[in-house]
Parts: sequence; structure tokens; C-alpha cells
Amino acid sequence: MNRTLSHSETSRALRAFIYSSGMWGAWGQVVGIGTAVFTGYLLWLGATDAEVAYFVSIASFVSLWQVVSSLIAPKIKRKKLFIFCVGFMEMTFRFLLILAPLFFPEDHRILFVGVLLGLALSCGNLLSPIYNDWLATIIPPDIRARFIGRQTMANLLAGMAAAYAAGRYVDFVGESDRYIGFVTAYGVATLLGISGYINLMRVPFQEPVEEAPGNLLTPFRDRPFVKLLTFFLLWNFALGISSPFYSVFMLRVLQIDYATVALFNSLFLGTMMLGYRLMGGLVDRYGGKAVLQLLVPPSLLTPVLWVFNKPDAYFIIPIVMAITGLIHAGILVGVNTLLFGTLSEGRNKTTYFAAWSTAINMAYAVAPLIGSALVQQFGNVQYTWFDIPVGDLQLTFLVTSGMLVIPLILVALIEDQKQTSPGELLAQVGRGNLLGYVYGALSFRWAENDLRRARAARQMGRSRSPMALDQLILALDDASPEVRRQAARGLGEAGSKLAIEPLLEELRDAESDIRSEAAEALGKIGDQKVIDPLVEALDDADTQVRISAIRALAEMGGEEARELLFWKFVDQFDRATFPTLCDVLGRSRDLRMVRPALERLAHFRSSAIRLQVFNSVCRTLGAGRRFYRLVSQDPLTRSEELDEMLQTTRQAFRKTRALNVQVRKQAQAMLEALHKVFDAGEVNAFLMQAKAFSDYLEHNVDEKSVTALGDTAASRIGATVLAMRTFLKMPESEDAPDVRMIFIAVCLWCLGDALEAARR
Repeated sequence: MNRTLSHSETSRALRAFIYSSGMWGAWGQVVGIGTAVFTGYLLWLGATDAEVAYFVSIASFVSLWQVVSSLIAPKIKRKKLFIFCVGFMEMTFRFLLILAPLFFPEDHRILFVGVLLGLALSCGNLLSPIYNDWLATIIPPDIRARFIGRQTMANLLAGMAAAYAAGRYVDFVGESDRYIGFVTAYGVATLLGISGYINLMRVPFQEPVEEAPGNLLTPFRDRPFVKLLTFFLLWNFALGISSPFYSVFMLRVLQIDYATVALFNSLFLGTMMLGYRLMGGLVDRYGGKAVLQLLVPPSLLTPVLWVFNKPDAYFIIPIVMAITGLIHAGILVGVNTLLFGTLSEGRNKTTYFAAWSTAINMAYAVAPLIGSALVQQFGNVQYTWFDIPVGDLQLTFLVTSGMLVIPLILVALIEDQKQTSPGELLAQVGRGNLLGYVYGALSFRWAENDLRRARAARQMGRSRSPMALDQLILALDDASPEVRRQAARGLGEAGSKLAIEPLLEELRDAESDIRSEAAEALGKIGDQKVIDPLVEALDDADTQVRISAIRALAEMGGEEARELLFWKFVDQFDRATFPTLCDVLGRSRDLRMVRPALERLAHFRSSAIRLQVFNSVCRTLGAGRRFYRLVSQDPLTRSEELDEMLQTTRQAFRKTRALNVQVRKQAQAMLEALHKVFDAGEVNAFLMQAKAFSDYLEHNVDEKSVTALGDTAASRIGATVLAMRTFLKMPESEDAPDVRMIFIAVCLWCLGDALEAARR
């Protein structure tokens, strides 16, 4: 009886698939058709351009073995053993073809290589549907695109390293020992390929829940499947016309060495890896069709760019390789995810995979033959465009570009449950800092310790890229507390409403250790529906949650949030949240908080908290962080700035016309007296003069002056006078004399600043 795998077993199984994929990536980038080593080996044996194309056709024609695989799969009892044995045979045949010069005369070597390649590829196609069925059954549906991306990244990363190392080695051994270089590269690659199959032997083979009898025609009656197949078939057909000739073009026409060709191929694979990392999240969130519609149009341009290269100027090639890698990664992830989505439970997945692979490979088999015919047809054609010699291979590349117009038209017919338009997707991708997200995502994946992973999570959030959301939401359940905290903060920085529900769950969960971070993140997102949960959190038993709820409501802004916070401030006194309420009300310039804030200072002896409250009052009055800056300065610098502030205030009273002449003159005289006692360093006298000055303004600024000042300036002046009078009536506190004088001096500066603002 087939047993369902547990979460841990599924995780270990998927990890094993990724490791094996990496080993096969290294193997494939050495022995694979179209790679620098395999193409170089064929050219070393004396193969023509057309014969190189024929090998690509052989690889595709033998895909018919997948039909056989779909028919015999239900009868195979030990499928895992079957995959291992047939895979081992594939690796062996692939290695044997490198031995052609040892056993065959020169005239028969190409034929021998073709026969062994056909046998090897027959084995690969025979096991492919069964392997894909195995993998499809194990992958959880909600992470298909991300897993495919991770698996392919492992394949590409290992392939990049192997391709460059093999190319470098073949160049190193030189022309005289070239064959030894080929044999050594093939031998090492074969060992890696076999190790990939050995690694999979520890993964349980899980059969589909239900499997109907296989019928190869059944998939072709499935309309979504047929539409997707038609698009992908024609896309591959167009690419297949030119695909055998890119390495030939670099090696023979442009005279590029093996290592550089391998380096360019590694660039292609590297950008594919990056593309899989980017596109996996996009496809999971927005659907495969939207990604295809976005990427197919620029794919028409890439074959054209190959045309404009010559032996002494081929700088466009690495650019083309990078662009092509990104485009191909997105298209492959989108297509594979859509394909897996068509395979609902109860269908014979082996049959679908066989039908899919057979049809695609038939197109890819015919395309190189057409490409070979085109190369022969264009053999005597030579043009010069923009000082670039254009011959048979470049003209074939242009044919590929023209053929890609057909899949561009057909992509609109593909069916996808996620109905995102390309415009919507483009708008989402354009949001935020894409490079910042990529850096954060890669750092998060590869970081070796929790602190770096936490920083990477915050970086993803700060990028404000929609692509970061899924990873950050998953990170809310990370084993590391610091990663969880930074993931919550990152979701707040990202500002997406899609993060609201996961954050609300954390806020409401009494056992969550990131409730305060979740509250602040909700405030940064700022949706109106989070106000009620945040208001409830104002009375939470956890002090830190209450403080975070205050900051969150302040972050949201708006009249409703500000009123809620003010009434919470005046309704009842909470020592734990009082400084935070002062701070957020000060930042919002709510003048109503001045008197209650100063009157409640008596409850605190801590100098740090008292300074915080003073700063909040000054910020409310319009002084910004001036109070904190003055407190932290050395005495000499502070004295100079205070002197300048008092002079500014005297000038403001002298210039204003909102006050009547008598009040203005008396105010200037009192300010002059204040300035003198300040210069003398007499703090108590300064405070007494300030009290007299504030009392004078309180009783002598009439309604006419208030009207002339305007509502904003008048309210600010009134609140500033109230702050001075309230503070100076308080019993002498433990605050340092300098602190008391700085507070009054800042208030005086606020009076002058308000008068200047009214005058402007």
C-alpha cells in the first residue's frame, strides 16, 4: 500500500532531488548536446555544421521512447530500481561515445557517436516520464514554482562550475593532447551523473493517488493541455532551428576559445539561475500566463542580436546570453507550473508527461533538420551589414526570430486560473527596488547564521518589492526569533495589504513572540481595517504590545487615529506607555498634549524619560529635535546657539505687525532683559524673567492680535505660552539647571518662529 510521506520525509525527498539535479547539471554541461566540450569533440572528429545539427535531431527523435515508457510504466513493479538501472545505462553509453577514436576508423567515428548517443538518449527518455511522475507526486502544489526554481538553480549552478572547469581544462591540455582532455572531462562528468542516481535511492517512490490506464491520446483531448503544448511546441521549434549553431558560431566563426565559450555559457546559466529565483515567486503569485506574455515578446529580439558579431568584436554576446538566460528561465518556470497545474488527481501523469515530451521533442527533432537545410541553402550567401559580415549562420538566427512571432500570438490562448494581466504584472515588478530584493533574497537563502538571515529579511522588506511577500510571510514561522522579528518588520516596510492577515494572526496569537513587531508593521501598511485590532491592543496585558500599537496608530496618521491616541493619552495615565504617547503626539504636532504632558512629569524621576517628554513638547511646538540637539552639545557650542536663538526671537517681535505697538515694545524690552541675564549665566533670574514674560503675553495679547496672527500661528503661540507658564509654575524639579533653561529658550524660539511664519 502506498504511504503518504510526512512533512519531514517530503522535505528530505525534495532536498535529495535538488542534490541529484545539481550532479546532473554538472554532468549535462560537459556531455550535453550543444555544450562547448561536446561540440568541440564533434568538430575535433571532423563533423560538419550540418552533422552537428543532426545530433540535435537524434536527441529529439529518440524521445518517442517516452511513448513506450507511458505504456509500460503501470506494469513496472519496482520503479525506483528501474530508474536507477536505466539511468546507469544512459551514463555508460554517454561515456562510451568518447572512445570512438580508439575502436573505429576515421570514416566511421561520427556514425558510432551517433549510435551511442541514440542509445543513451533512448534510456534517458525511457525513464523520464516515470521520474517526472515521481517528482510531481512528491512536490506540494503550493510550492511548485519555487521548488522548480530551486531545483533548476542547483542544476545551473553546478553546471556553470562544471562547464567552465571542463572548458578551462580542455584549453589547458592544448591541441596535441585535446583528446585526453575530452576523455578526462567525460569521465569525471559520468561519475557525477551516476552519483545523482545513487543519491535518489534513499527517496521513497510514491505512486499517484489514482492512476487511470495509460492512453497516449487522452492528453490531446484536454483543451488546456493542448493549448499550452501548442505554444511551447512552437516556441521550442523556433529556437531549435538555430540552437545547434550557437556554439559552432562562437568556436568556428568568431574563433573564441573553449574557456571563453564555457564562460559565456556559464553567464547564460547564471542569469537563468537568477531568473528562476525571480520568476518562481512571480509565477506562484501572479500565474504563469502573465509571465509568459511579459517575456515572449523580448525573446524575438535575442536571435537578432547574435547577427551583429565578428571575430574582433563580439561584446554583444555576453549581453545576449544574460538577457536570454533571464527570459528562458521565466518561460520555463511559467510553462512547467502551468503544466503541473493541468495534472489533477486521478489522471495518469506518466501518460501526460510522455505525450508532452514526445510532442516537444518531435518539434525539436525536426527544427534542427530545417536549420541544417537553411545553413546549406545560405551557404553561398554573404552580406555586410554595418561592417559586420553576415553569412549562413546569422541568416538562420534571423529565421528563428521570425518564427517566434507564432508563439507570441498563441500565448494569449493559454488558460490559467490566475487572471493577472501582463500590465498588472509589469506594474508589480516595477514597484520597489528589484536589485535590493534580489540581493536580500539571495542573502537570505545563502546566509550561514541567523543574524545575516534576519538582515536579509529586512532588506527584502525595504526593497518594497511584491516578490518578497511570500518569503517574508513564510519567515514569520522561522525557527530563529530574530528572523521572525525582522520578517514582520520587513512586511511592514513592504507595505502590501496582502501581509495584513498573516500579521493580524501574529498580533492575536497570545503565544507569539513577535506581536509587537506585527503591530508596528500593521501601522506601516496603514489599511483602515487594522485600526480596530490596534485599538484593542492599546489595552493589551503586554506593555511592549501596547507601545507598538501606539506607534502603529501614529504611523497610520489620519484624524481618526490621532483622536484615538489623544483620548487614550488624557483618559487614563499609564506610566509604561506615557512617554511613547508623548512622542507620537509630539511628532503629529498635537498642541493639546502640552499641558497634560508637563503636568504628569511629576510621576517620573528618570532624567531620560523627563528629557523625552520635554523633547516631545518642544517638537509639538514646532522645534523639531532642537531640544535634544542642544542638550547633547558641549557648553560653549550650546551657549552660542542659545544666544542666536534669543536674538532671533527678539528680531521676530521687532518685525511683527500683528501685535499692537505697546505690547511689541514691552515684549522687546522683556526679551532684552532675558538676554542679559542669560549672558550673565543667572539661570534662576532667567527663569523668573521668562515667567514674567509669559504672564505678560497671556494677559496682553488681545483678540485683534489673534485675528491678525491667523489661526495656525495664534494656536502655536498660545500653546507655547501655556507650556512656559505650566512648566514655570511647577515645583522645582530635579532637572539640571541647563535643562530647564534650554527648555524655556526653545519655547521662546518657538514664539519667534511662529511670529515669523505669520508674517510670511
